[in-house]
Amino acid sequence: MRSMKVVALAFVVSALSAFANGCAVPASEEAERFREALPLQQEVALRIPGAANATNATKPKSGGLRIATGTGAGATARYYQFTRDLTGAVDFGTAVILGGIWAIVHSAPTTLEPKKAVWGPGAGNALEPAVWRFTVNEVGDAEYDYVLEGQPKAGGAWLSVMKGHGYGKSHPEHKQGWFEVDNDAYKTLEPTRGNDEGKTKVTYNLKQLPATIAVELRPDAAKGWADVKVTHDQAGSGSVEITSLGDIDESKATALEDIHLLSRWTSEGSGRADISMSNGDLPFTVDATECWSSSFARVYYKDTVDFEPNTGDASVCAFTQAPSKL
Repeated sequence: MRSMKVVALAFVVSALSAFANGCAVPASEEAERFREALPLQQEVALRIPGAANATNATKPKSGGLRIATGTGAGATARYYQFTRDLTGAVDFGTAVILGGIWAIVHSAPTTLEPKKAVWGPGAGNALEPAVWRFTVNEVGDAEYDYVLEGQPKAGGAWLSVMKGHGYGKSHPEHKQGWFEVDNDAYKTLEPTRGNDEGKTKVTYNLKQLPATIAVELRPDAAKGWADVKVTHDQAGSGSVEITSLGDIDESKATALEDIHLLSRWTSEGSGRADISMSNGDLPFTVDATECWSSSFARVYYKDTVDFEPNTGDASVCAFTQAPSKL
Protein backbone atom coordinates (compact mmCIF):
# COMPACT_ATOMS: atom_id res chain seq x y z
CA MET A 1 0.00 0.00 0.00
CA ARG A 2 1.89 2.99 -1.26
CA SER A 3 3.81 4.24 1.81
CA MET A 4 1.78 2.41 4.42
CA LYS A 5 3.61 1.56 7.63
CA VAL A 6 2.59 -0.61 10.53
CA VAL A 7 3.00 0.48 14.10
CA ALA A 8 6.48 0.94 15.53
CA LEU A 9 5.77 3.33 18.35
CA ALA A 10 8.56 5.16 20.09
CA PHE A 11 6.01 6.47 22.60
CA VAL A 12 6.43 3.32 24.66
CA VAL A 13 10.07 4.11 25.33
CA SER A 14 9.14 7.63 26.39
CA ALA A 15 6.38 6.33 28.61
CA LEU A 16 8.68 3.84 30.32
CA SER A 17 11.06 6.48 31.57
CA ALA A 18 8.13 8.64 32.58
CA PHE A 19 6.89 6.19 35.16
CA ALA A 20 10.32 5.31 36.48
CA ASN A 21 10.70 8.76 38.01
CA GLY A 22 7.27 9.11 39.57
CA CYS A 23 6.07 8.37 43.07
CA ALA A 24 4.62 4.88 43.31
CA VAL A 25 2.70 2.92 45.89
CA PRO A 26 4.37 -0.25 47.17
CA ALA A 27 3.98 -3.33 45.00
CA SER A 28 1.27 -5.72 46.15
CA GLU A 29 -0.64 -8.80 45.11
CA GLU A 30 -3.65 -6.55 44.59
CA ALA A 31 -1.88 -4.80 41.72
CA GLU A 32 -1.15 -8.12 40.00
CA ARG A 33 -4.73 -8.70 38.92
CA PHE A 34 -4.69 -5.50 36.86
CA ARG A 35 -1.86 -6.95 34.79
CA GLU A 36 -3.66 -10.16 33.92
CA ALA A 37 -5.74 -8.58 31.14
CA LEU A 38 -2.67 -7.67 29.07
CA PRO A 39 -1.42 -10.20 26.52
CA LEU A 40 2.26 -11.12 26.49
CA GLN A 41 4.12 -9.89 23.42
CA GLN A 42 5.14 -13.44 22.47
CA GLU A 43 1.53 -14.58 22.71
CA VAL A 44 0.30 -12.22 20.00
CA ALA A 45 3.35 -12.56 17.75
CA LEU A 46 2.14 -13.80 14.37
CA ARG A 47 5.13 -16.21 14.16
CA ILE A 48 5.39 -17.13 10.50
CA PRO A 49 7.80 -20.09 9.99
CA GLY A 50 11.35 -18.91 9.39
CA ALA A 51 10.73 -15.37 10.63
CA ALA A 52 12.60 -13.85 13.54
CA ASN A 53 11.01 -14.12 16.97
CA ALA A 54 9.02 -10.95 17.54
CA THR A 55 10.72 -10.36 20.88
CA ASN A 56 14.10 -10.00 19.19
CA ALA A 57 12.92 -8.78 15.81
CA THR A 58 14.53 -5.96 13.90
CA LYS A 59 12.33 -3.68 11.91
CA PRO A 60 11.73 -5.03 8.40
CA LYS A 61 12.56 -2.94 5.38
CA SER A 62 8.95 -2.52 4.36
CA GLY A 63 5.68 -2.96 6.16
CA GLY A 64 3.58 -2.24 3.10
CA LEU A 65 2.22 -4.57 0.47
CA ARG A 66 5.41 -4.77 -1.58
CA ILE A 67 5.76 -8.15 -3.22
CA ALA A 68 9.45 -9.02 -3.43
CA THR A 69 11.03 -10.29 -6.63
CA GLY A 70 12.84 -13.60 -7.03
CA THR A 71 11.97 -16.27 -9.55
CA GLY A 72 12.75 -19.82 -10.57
CA ALA A 73 12.87 -23.12 -8.73
CA GLY A 74 15.04 -22.94 -5.64
CA ALA A 75 14.71 -19.16 -5.18
CA THR A 76 13.14 -17.96 -1.95
CA ALA A 77 9.41 -18.21 -2.52
CA ARG A 78 7.99 -14.82 -3.54
CA TYR A 79 4.70 -15.00 -1.65
CA TYR A 80 6.23 -16.70 1.36
CA GLN A 81 8.60 -13.72 1.58
CA PHE A 82 5.71 -11.29 1.11
CA THR A 83 3.78 -12.99 3.90
CA ARG A 84 6.84 -12.97 6.13
CA ASP A 85 7.58 -9.29 5.50
CA LEU A 86 4.08 -8.08 6.29
CA THR A 87 3.54 -10.26 9.34
CA GLY A 88 7.08 -9.51 10.54
CA ALA A 89 6.29 -5.80 10.43
CA VAL A 90 3.15 -6.38 12.50
CA ASP A 91 5.13 -8.53 14.95
CA PHE A 92 7.69 -5.76 15.36
CA GLY A 93 4.99 -3.24 16.17
CA THR A 94 3.21 -5.42 18.73
CA ALA A 95 6.53 -6.39 20.34
CA VAL A 96 7.45 -2.73 20.79
CA ILE A 97 4.04 -1.80 22.14
CA LEU A 98 3.45 -4.70 24.50
CA GLY A 99 7.07 -4.98 25.59
CA GLY A 100 6.91 -1.38 26.72
CA ILE A 101 3.51 -1.72 28.37
CA TRP A 102 4.61 -4.81 30.29
CA ALA A 103 7.68 -2.98 31.56
CA ILE A 104 5.38 -0.21 32.79
CA VAL A 105 2.92 -2.42 34.65
CA HIS A 106 5.65 -4.48 36.28
CA SER A 107 6.67 -1.43 38.20
CA ALA A 108 4.47 -0.46 41.12
CA PRO A 109 1.41 1.61 40.19
CA THR A 110 1.37 5.26 41.15
CA THR A 111 -2.13 4.94 42.58
CA LEU A 112 -4.13 1.83 43.40
CA GLU A 113 -7.87 1.75 44.06
CA PRO A 114 -10.26 -1.20 44.45
CA LYS A 115 -11.17 -1.19 40.76
CA LYS A 116 -8.47 0.99 39.22
CA ALA A 117 -4.70 1.09 38.89
CA VAL A 118 -2.78 4.04 37.43
CA TRP A 119 0.85 4.36 36.40
CA GLY A 120 1.91 8.01 36.03
CA PRO A 121 1.41 10.70 34.94
CA GLY A 122 5.01 11.54 34.26
CA ALA A 123 7.50 12.63 31.62
CA GLY A 124 10.83 11.09 30.77
CA ASN A 125 12.79 14.33 31.02
CA ALA A 126 12.41 18.09 30.76
CA LEU A 127 12.65 17.99 26.95
CA GLU A 128 9.71 15.63 26.44
CA PRO A 129 6.71 17.45 24.87
CA ALA A 130 4.12 15.23 26.60
CA VAL A 131 3.38 13.51 29.87
CA TRP A 132 1.94 9.98 29.98
CA ARG A 133 -0.25 7.79 32.11
CA PHE A 134 -1.43 4.19 31.84
CA THR A 135 -4.73 3.22 33.46
CA VAL A 136 -6.40 -0.16 33.98
CA ASN A 137 -10.05 -0.18 35.07
CA GLU A 138 -11.98 -3.23 36.25
CA VAL A 139 -15.30 -2.98 34.41
CA GLY A 140 -16.72 -6.39 35.35
CA ASP A 141 -15.81 -9.55 37.20
CA ALA A 142 -12.14 -10.05 36.17
CA GLU A 143 -12.82 -7.91 33.07
CA TYR A 144 -10.68 -4.88 32.31
CA ASP A 145 -10.31 -1.85 30.05
CA TYR A 146 -6.87 -0.27 29.73
CA VAL A 147 -5.63 2.92 28.10
CA LEU A 148 -2.34 4.70 27.51
CA GLU A 149 -2.89 8.46 27.32
CA GLY A 150 -0.74 11.48 26.70
CA GLN A 151 -1.15 15.15 27.48
CA PRO A 152 0.85 18.09 26.12
CA LYS A 153 3.23 19.26 28.80
CA ALA A 154 1.76 22.75 28.51
CA GLY A 155 -1.64 21.30 29.44
CA GLY A 156 -4.76 20.42 27.55
CA ALA A 157 -6.84 17.36 26.83
CA TRP A 158 -5.56 13.85 27.44
CA LEU A 159 -5.38 11.91 24.16
CA SER A 160 -5.83 8.15 24.00
CA VAL A 161 -2.87 6.65 22.14
CA MET A 162 -3.61 3.02 22.92
CA LYS A 163 -6.66 1.32 24.39
CA GLY A 164 -7.62 -2.30 24.93
CA HIS A 165 -9.86 -4.81 26.62
CA GLY A 166 -9.00 -8.11 28.30
CA TYR A 167 -9.79 -10.58 31.05
CA GLY A 168 -8.17 -11.85 34.23
CA LYS A 169 -7.11 -15.42 34.90
CA SER A 170 -10.34 -16.30 36.71
CA HIS A 171 -12.49 -15.28 33.74
CA PRO A 172 -13.52 -17.91 31.13
CA GLU A 173 -12.43 -15.50 28.37
CA HIS A 174 -8.90 -15.06 29.72
CA LYS A 175 -6.37 -14.89 26.84
CA GLN A 176 -8.94 -13.26 24.61
CA GLY A 177 -9.24 -9.56 23.91
CA TRP A 178 -8.11 -6.68 21.71
CA PHE A 179 -6.00 -3.54 21.68
CA GLU A 180 -5.90 -0.58 19.29
CA VAL A 181 -3.26 2.07 18.64
CA ASP A 182 -4.09 5.57 17.39
CA ASN A 183 -1.06 6.76 15.44
CA ASP A 184 -2.58 10.17 14.73
CA ALA A 185 -3.02 10.89 18.44
CA TYR A 186 0.60 9.96 19.04
CA LYS A 187 1.72 12.22 16.18
CA THR A 188 -0.19 15.11 17.82
CA LEU A 189 1.67 14.54 21.09
CA GLU A 190 5.05 13.73 19.53
CA PRO A 191 5.16 15.57 16.17
CA THR A 192 8.89 14.98 15.64
CA ARG A 193 8.67 11.22 16.32
CA GLY A 194 5.24 10.30 15.03
CA ASN A 195 5.53 9.05 11.47
CA ASP A 196 2.66 6.56 11.18
CA GLU A 197 -0.99 7.37 10.63
CA GLY A 198 -4.40 5.89 11.12
CA LYS A 199 -5.17 3.04 13.49
CA THR A 200 -4.01 -0.51 14.03
CA LYS A 201 -6.22 -2.96 15.92
CA VAL A 202 -5.22 -6.43 17.12
CA THR A 203 -7.88 -8.94 18.20
CA TYR A 204 -6.76 -12.26 19.63
CA ASN A 205 -8.16 -15.57 20.88
CA LEU A 206 -5.39 -17.63 22.47
CA LYS A 207 -7.39 -19.91 24.75
CA GLN A 208 -6.76 -23.06 22.75
CA LEU A 209 -5.68 -24.34 19.35
CA PRO A 210 -6.43 -23.25 16.74
CA ALA A 211 -5.43 -19.85 18.13
CA THR A 212 -6.19 -16.75 16.07
CA ILE A 213 -4.72 -13.27 15.85
CA ALA A 214 -6.40 -10.71 13.59
CA VAL A 215 -4.87 -7.36 12.70
CA GLU A 216 -6.69 -4.43 11.08
CA LEU A 217 -4.34 -1.90 9.47
CA ARG A 218 -6.12 1.37 8.73
CA PRO A 219 -3.83 4.19 7.57
CA ASP A 220 -5.05 7.17 5.56
CA ALA A 221 -7.93 6.00 3.36
CA ALA A 222 -6.09 7.01 0.17
CA LYS A 223 -3.27 4.61 1.01
CA GLY A 224 -5.40 1.51 1.32
CA TRP A 225 -5.94 -0.92 4.14
CA ALA A 226 -5.22 -4.50 5.14
CA ASP A 227 -6.75 -7.22 7.30
CA VAL A 228 -4.33 -9.93 8.40
CA LYS A 229 -5.56 -13.07 10.16
CA VAL A 230 -3.14 -15.68 11.43
CA THR A 231 -4.24 -19.08 12.69
CA HIS A 232 -1.89 -21.31 14.70
CA ASP A 233 -2.72 -24.99 14.89
CA GLN A 234 -1.19 -28.25 16.08
CA ALA A 235 2.59 -28.73 16.04
CA GLY A 236 3.29 -25.31 14.55
CA SER A 237 1.16 -25.63 11.43
CA GLY A 238 -1.07 -22.75 10.47
CA SER A 239 -2.20 -20.18 7.95
CA VAL A 240 -2.30 -16.46 7.28
CA GLU A 241 -5.00 -14.75 5.27
CA ILE A 242 -4.47 -11.22 3.96
CA THR A 243 -7.30 -9.21 2.46
CA SER A 244 -6.28 -5.74 1.39
CA LEU A 245 -6.53 -2.76 -0.86
CA GLY A 246 -2.97 -1.85 -1.77
CA ASP A 247 -0.55 -0.84 -4.50
CA ILE A 248 1.43 -3.75 -5.95
CA ASP A 249 3.53 -1.41 -8.07
CA GLU A 250 7.05 -0.68 -6.78
CA SER A 251 6.58 3.09 -7.22
CA LYS A 252 3.55 3.15 -4.90
CA ALA A 253 2.22 5.96 -7.12
CA THR A 254 -0.43 4.10 -9.10
CA ALA A 255 -3.97 2.91 -8.47
CA LEU A 256 -4.75 0.50 -5.63
CA GLU A 257 -5.55 -3.15 -6.29
CA ASP A 258 -7.74 -5.60 -4.40
CA ILE A 259 -5.49 -8.33 -3.03
CA HIS A 260 -6.40 -11.61 -1.35
CA LEU A 261 -3.72 -14.02 -0.25
CA LEU A 262 -3.99 -17.24 1.74
CA SER A 263 -0.77 -18.92 2.86
CA ARG A 264 -0.80 -22.28 4.62
CA TRP A 265 2.12 -24.17 6.13
CA THR A 266 2.83 -27.50 7.77
CA SER A 267 4.60 -28.11 11.06
CA GLU A 268 7.84 -28.49 9.04
CA GLY A 269 7.41 -25.06 7.42
CA SER A 270 6.64 -26.15 3.86
CA GLY A 271 3.60 -24.46 2.45
CA ARG A 272 1.45 -23.03 -0.27
CA ALA A 273 0.22 -19.53 -1.12
CA ASP A 274 -2.72 -18.71 -3.36
CA ILE A 275 -3.14 -15.08 -4.34
CA SER A 276 -5.71 -13.18 -6.35
CA MET A 277 -5.29 -9.56 -7.51
CA SER A 278 -7.83 -7.43 -9.36
CA ASN A 279 -8.99 -3.89 -10.15
CA GLY A 280 -6.73 -0.87 -9.79
CA ASP A 281 -4.26 -0.89 -12.71
CA LEU A 282 -5.08 -4.48 -13.60
CA PRO A 283 -7.39 -4.92 -16.58
CA PHE A 284 -8.31 -8.43 -15.41
CA THR A 285 -7.97 -10.68 -12.39
CA VAL A 286 -4.57 -12.26 -11.83
CA ASP A 287 -4.37 -15.51 -9.89
CA ALA A 288 -1.16 -17.21 -8.81
CA THR A 289 -0.16 -20.27 -6.79
CA GLU A 290 3.23 -20.88 -5.24
CA CYS A 291 4.52 -23.75 -3.12
CA TRP A 292 7.71 -23.89 -1.07
CA SER A 293 9.78 -26.47 0.74
CA SER A 294 10.64 -26.61 4.44
CA SER A 295 13.66 -24.42 3.59
CA PHE A 296 11.28 -21.87 1.97
CA ALA A 297 12.62 -22.50 -1.54
CA ARG A 298 10.13 -22.37 -4.38
CA VAL A 299 9.15 -25.82 -5.63
CA TYR A 300 6.11 -24.89 -7.72
CA TYR A 301 4.71 -21.75 -9.32
CA LYS A 302 1.95 -20.91 -11.76
CA ASP A 303 -0.03 -17.77 -12.58
CA THR A 304 -2.82 -17.00 -15.01
CA VAL A 305 -1.02 -14.31 -17.06
CA ASP A 306 2.48 -15.82 -17.44
CA PHE A 307 3.95 -13.09 -15.28
CA GLU A 308 6.61 -15.67 -14.42
CA PRO A 309 7.35 -19.01 -16.08
CA ASN A 310 5.62 -22.06 -14.71
CA THR A 311 7.98 -23.91 -12.35
CA GLY A 312 7.84 -27.40 -10.85
CA ASP A 313 4.95 -29.79 -10.43
CA ALA A 314 1.86 -29.17 -8.30
CA SER A 315 2.08 -32.71 -6.94
CA VAL A 316 5.01 -31.68 -4.70
CA CYS A 317 2.98 -29.00 -2.92
CA ALA A 318 2.36 -29.51 0.78
CA PHE A 319 -1.28 -28.65 0.04
CA THR A 320 -2.46 -29.85 -3.35
CA GLN A 321 -5.96 -28.36 -3.20
CA ALA A 322 -6.65 -24.69 -3.81
CA PRO A 323 -8.61 -22.96 -1.03
CA SER A 324 -12.30 -22.51 -1.76
CA LYS A 325 -12.20 -18.80 -0.89
CA LEU A 326 -10.15 -17.76 -3.91
